[in-house]
Formats: sequence, structure tokens, C-alpha cells
Amino acid sequence: MLIRLSRLVLVCFMAFALLGCNQQGKNTGQNPQLGQLSYDIIELSSPEFEKLCTGEFNNWYSKNYKIKGAYSFSQGNYTYLLVCAGEKPTGGYFLKDLVLLGKEKEISVKVKLRVPAKDEFVIQALSYPHLLAKITQDSRKPVLERIEEIEKTEVSNS
Repeated sequence: MLIRLSRLVLVCFMAFALLGCNQQGKNTGQNPQLGQLSYDIIELSSPEFEKLCTGEFNNWYSKNYKIKGAYSFSQGNYTYLLVCAGEKPTGGYFLKDLVLLGKEKEISVKVKLRVPAKDEFVIQALSYPHLLAKITQDSRKPVLERIEEIEKTEVSNS
């Protein structure tokens, strides 16, 4: 009886150890990645965005893209970060040079907002500059730390 109990304990310990090791590489919130986070930008005109834009994701995106801030949505193995500059009076604005810094309890978001030059011809309609980034699954809340405005003359190739 004692031998069977010992084997059962050993098997349970091994199963627990193997299942625990299987979580390595995933950010479950217990050991979040600190420092600069890598990401992929999802272009709003891409097939990937069209595929995502259904159900809960579509509701989340539609609710947030016009409001200044940083928002997150987790689906599958990824977390999507929506970074928004809010309402602008004309076209010609866009976000670039996104920096995501992982901190213990949050993700710091910094981005540059390209502002049209005073004499630049732009569409005369309200715009809502925003971008969508994909990172590995992460439960931390994104916090918009800074939007740095830069004029067209400071931006190369735009």
C-alpha cells in the first residue's frame, strides 16, 4: 500500500512539473516580460484585420478607436493593443514609432503623432488616428504615457 501511494505521489509530482514547464514562454501574468516589448502592427486594410473584426473584437474596436488612450483585448495567444490619439480636425494625422515598455503591473505606451504642416493640403474631415499592435498574450493594462506631436518636416519619408 505504501509503495502504491509513493508511486501515486511521484506520478502526480511529475505531471505537475511537466504541465508547469509547458507554460514557459507564455506571459500568464506571473512573470511578465519587463523592458521593451516586441510587437507586430496590424494594418487596418489587411486581411488579418478583416478576419479579426468580428464578434467581441469588433465591438471592442468600434467602442474605442475614436477615444484617446490605450486599450487591450486578448484573444487566443495574443493581446491586441489599440493606441488612439482621439479626434483631430482634419486628415493628415497618423501615429508612428510605437514604443511598448513592460513594467511590473502595466504596459507603458509611447507613440509619435505626425501632425500636418500648416500649408499642407489635407482632407477637411474629422479623423481618428490610431494603430493596432499585436503582442504575445499579456494581462497587464496598457497606459498611454505620451503622444509626442511631430510636424511633417520632422518626419522622413512621409
